[in-house]
Amino acid sequence: MLGFVLTVAAVVRGISAFRAGDSKTSQLMMRYRIGAQAFTMGAALYGLYFYSDKYQQDRLHKLEARSVARAAPPDAQPGVALKIGEGEEGQGGQVSASMVAELSAAGPADSPAARK
Repeated sequence: MLGFVLTVAAVVRGISAFRAGDSKTSQLMMRYRIGAQAFTMGAALYGLYFYSDKYQQDRLHKLEARSVARAAPPDAQPGVALKIGEGEEGQGGQVSASMVAELSAAGPADSPAARK
């Protein structure tokens, strides 16, 4: 905002000096206008750099939180670990994403633990 105000002030003063016939002041104000515009562009580029990095970090944190929330079954309680028994052959007791999705879709009544 400061750069905009300085640019407008330099242009207005430069035009008024030009109308009055004061070419020296008019030239000086046009040089000030260029400086004010350079300041404005520098501030805008710095703001883009600074806030885009902050925005990307905030967005990354939100995406990570969302992916963690999706990985947990809907009826899981926070802080309670899932007990993993021996899986089928080749799984070595690990839970895959498809198993979590299958358990989440099945619901508590259809879960393997409820069948036993």
